[in-house]
Amino acid sequence: MTDAEIGEVVGHLALNVLTNYFNVLAGVENDWPAVKLSSAAA
Repeated sequence: MTDAEIGEVVGHLALNVLTNYFNVLAGVENDWPAVKLSSAAA
């Protein structure tokens, strides 16, 4: 993996984290229903 590829991965990770923080602070609602588990894992 080159330095440029590592930088790109870090950049995408940072963008996703900051987007998630923004969505939490802005109170953005999910546009899909919550998933209910049918049974607990053994």
